[in-house]
Amino acid sequence: MKKTIILAAIACLSLSGALLAKDIKHFSSYVKSSGETRFVTVTDDNSVWFADPNTGEWRKVDTKNLPAKYAVKCLDTYVKSNGDTRFCIVLSDNSIWFTDPNLGEWRKVDKEGLPSSGIKSFNAYVKSNGDTRFCVLLDNNTIWFADPNAGEWHGVETSGMN
Repeated sequence: MKKTIILAAIACLSLSGALLAKDIKHFSSYVKSSGETRFVTVTDDNSVWFADPNTGEWRKVDTKNLPAKYAVKCLDTYVKSNGDTRFCIVLSDNSIWFTDPNLGEWRKVDKEGLPSSGIKSFNAYVKSNGDTRFCVLLDNNTIWFADPNAGEWHGVETSGMN
């Protein structure tokens, strides 16, 4: 299934004039509450784009509040319980940001309690009660999670994997 989505994204991108000359370094997808699918990419110039794969019309997300000369190293997307979508990125300096793609006003997530180790992987999800959680796997192989609105990070016990 994942392979089919990726192949569809590549086909869609091949037909799109907006991204034809750009290399894609990150890809994500999500399904809106209406049932419509969206594809999201970060291109080699670190711009974030999204599209309905049925139309192939790509829209660039504004970069308001992001630092100058930023570089994206992780991308994830999610749909909130009210149907709003959010795009999340981790930058090369390990800062975490999220935005409503239609507004493009990025918000930096507080990293209080998160060790200074680099971020290896990032995921976002919405709980059944509507709360959002951000999760990171750090370079030191520890796992942490937080409510992005509170910004207080909590470690996950991993000793049971021995």
